[in-house]
Amino acid sequence: MNNLKHLNTTEKHNNGNLLKKTGIFLFWLILWQILSSSINNSIIFVGPADVLASLAAQITTPEFWKTIGLSSFRIFIGFLSAFFCGIMTGCLAFRFSFLDELLAPVMLLAKSIPVASFVILALICRYLSRLQLYSR
Repeated sequence: MNNLKHLNTTEKHNNGNLLKKTGIFLFWLILWQILSSSINNSIIFVGPADVLASLAAQITTPEFWKTIGLSSFRIFIGFLSAFFCGIMTGCLAFRFSFLDELLAPVMLLAKSIPVASFVILALICRYLSRLQLYSR
């Protein structure tokens, strides 16, 4: 009997939690749409309705899935490359204390920089030749 009471309380808590999370999600979705409508510039700030419409149009095309597949493949290859390079560098730094000391300032610098900025720097370096800089 006590287990049933606990189960019933847990179920009510889960339903309340789901309702709360749904409300929070809808709040941010509505706020996003309001901001998008007030800015009224889909290049600067696209709204959720436009995103869903674009996704619905693109999801049926083979190019969309090809892009998803290639992006996933590149991410996987990048992760594997970084993993193996990290393992090799760690093993070498463990074996040779000079390498450990040599890489210590670089590692300290890397730890102090947010991950998102690495992504931005990588994109800039990769596509620097394609960037169009406008000057007056």
